[in-house]
Amino acid sequence: MGGRPGLLPRDLPAPRLPLTKTTDHTFFETQGRGHVLGRQFSVITDEPLFRDFEFVMEGNNEIDIDGEPRRFEYLGSEDSFTFSWGFNATFAGQRAGMTLIDKNNAPTRFLSMYRFHDHMPIRFERSLTWHINWQLERPWTARPEWDERLKAGGCRVDYATVHYWYQDTPGGFAHAPLEPVPLRAQPLPTLPAVP
Repeated sequence: MGGRPGLLPRDLPAPRLPLTKTTDHTFFETQGRGHVLGRQFSVITDEPLFRDFEFVMEGNNEIDIDGEPRRFEYLGSEDSFTFSWGFNATFAGQRAGMTLIDKNNAPTRFLSMYRFHDHMPIRFERSLTWHINWQLERPWTARPEWDERLKAGGCRVDYATVHYWYQDTPGGFAHAPLEPVPLRAQPLPTLPAVP
């Protein structure tokens, strides 16, 4: 099984990722033959527009397999975790769950969820890339308040992701270098409230 430990476990670094009309960010990428068995996302944000995790879990989860773009596509991150329309309570199921939801720790909010694909693994022969694409989320990113927040340094999210996969390459997996610890340890800036 692949993956790597860290201060905030991430398959690829993504501190304080701005969600814009052009955001298309890779969370996980590997070469070789194998299959993905599951993943875990943790989301931290102090963006007032995302106070109830509205919008923040949009963004299409797209999976490119063996060089074919968008072999799998989930129309929103929440759909890729088997639930939609809000994050209201924790739950734990055999293959999907939301283990943490904290909307009351203002200004910073926390969300953590998992999904396992062990009964239907996502197989690849040469490569797999998992990314989140905000380019089609115009109903959200076209709002005037979205641009205002971006200009003020807002609409930022810290995603921490772990992907679980098996690969036929023995002896471990060489991953991209981690960001320096001081950069990863920086607190999220506090943003002004939305009027």
